[in-house]
Amino acid sequence: MPTQKDRTLAISVQPTLVWRPDGSIGATFGYVQTDSQPNMPNRVDPLTGNIRLNNMPSNANYNDNVDITITMDDSLSVDRNGNRVPLRFATATEGNPPNDVGFCWFIKNPPSNPPPGYQKDLTHIQIPGMATSRLNDTQVLINDDTADGSLTYTFCMGMVIASAANNGYYITIDPAIVGKGVGQK
Repeated sequence: MPTQKDRTLAISVQPTLVWRPDGSIGATFGYVQTDSQPNMPNRVDPLTGNIRLNNMPSNANYNDNVDITITMDDSLSVDRNGNRVPLRFATATEGNPPNDVGFCWFIKNPPSNPPPGYQKDLTHIQIPGMATSRLNDTQVLINDDTADGSLTYTFCMGMVIASAANNGYYITIDPAIVGKGVGQK
C-alpha cells in the first residue's frame, strides 16, 4: 500500500478593523475555506473561524493528519477615513506579555457558556501532535498530527497593524479546532 498523505485545508481570514472612541482598535473577522485535499467541504464556520475536523470524508490516499494553512486577507482593513491599513501576522515575540504573545498558539478551552466579563486564559499550552509555523507575513500553518477523537482545541493567532500611524498594534484572534475523525456519518 502506498504511503498516505496528510490532508490539507486552506482558510482565508478577513479582518475588518473597529476604531473605538477610546482610541483602542478591535476587529471583526470573516472566514472562508478556500481549498482542501481531499475535498472536505464546509470545514470552517464563516463567523467564528472554528474548524470542524470531525467526520472527514474517508479516502484511502490520505491519513487523518491535517495541515491547515491560514492566509490573512487584509483587503477590508481601513482606518477611520477609509484608507487601507496593512495587517500581518505577528512574529513569535510580538504581543502583550506575558501570555498574549506570538503568531499562533494553543490555550485552555474556555467554558461553553462563559459568565459575563469572562477573560480567556491566553497562557500557551503544549498539545502533543500539534505544531504551528509562521510561513510569512500573511500565512500561518497549523500541523495537526493528533490522534482521532472528539477533542476541541482553542488556538489564538496574533495579528499586527503594519501602518506608520499604528505600527505594532497587536490584536488576537481565537477560533477553535473542533473534534477530529474520519468517516462520514
